[in-house]
Amino acid sequence: RFGTPRQPGLVETATAVISVHPGLKRGLEGVEEFSHLWILYEFNNNTSSMDSSMRNNPNTIFQGVRCLVQIPRVSELKRGIFACRSPHRPNNIGLSLVRLVAVDELNLKVAGLDALDGTPVLDIKPYHALVEALPTAIVPSWVRKSSEFPRVLVLWSTPRQLPPHRNRKKFAWLSNEEILKVIEETLSSGDLRPPYLRESSEQFNGNLEIAGYRISYLMAATNTAEITDISEISPSKDNISI
Repeated sequence: RFGTPRQPGLVETATAVISVHPGLKRGLEGVEEFSHLWILYEFNNNTSSMDSSMRNNPNTIFQGVRCLVQIPRVSELKRGIFACRSPHRPNNIGLSLVRLVAVDELNLKVAGLDALDGTPVLDIKPYHALVEALPTAIVPSWVRKSSEFPRVLVLWSTPRQLPPHRNRKKFAWLSNEEILKVIEETLSSGDLRPPYLRESSEQFNGNLEIAGYRISYLMAATNTAEITDISEISPSKDNISI
């Protein structure tokens, strides 16, 4: 999950393929006429999901739900879950705005989706700029402060290349260079260490899983990430599915 962009559009090179069920093929007619789409999906790997027995009991349906969220990079502030984009939600539903790259039969190639490989997609809706773009919309100051973060300098102490004999069946729409750029953009987008370690001067050993590869890196308090190794991992599901 640390390899997944924390917001849509943050890592623009990261593209995903959404596979639509054949029974919904005609539902895609006209989608290619839009530049951007809303993707509604399930946080199916959420570690804070409620037990099904609690959901079915009206007395305990929201028992244990964290209603207050610590605002990223604003440590002194908490806000309600409905004022935040936290993935830990009462009904595990996510919403992201993505750029439509291409439509190929039952597959939608999109850019900027902040979801894990294999995420179940619940719905796809077009982004209507004429009615949804609101230049006078108000955003709280704490949102702006939370969005301000220092970029991380990415260095390589291992050759800047993928391991040989890549499994081309996985993430076939991404070239080797695009995968390398996704790795660099993900690491440079901000400090990926747990919040309680971000002020530590001790060296942090981290791992990301991106496009079928495990990336090992070192990070210190100087906002520098050093990639030390890239290895192929066992395959998972090919696409994000609806």
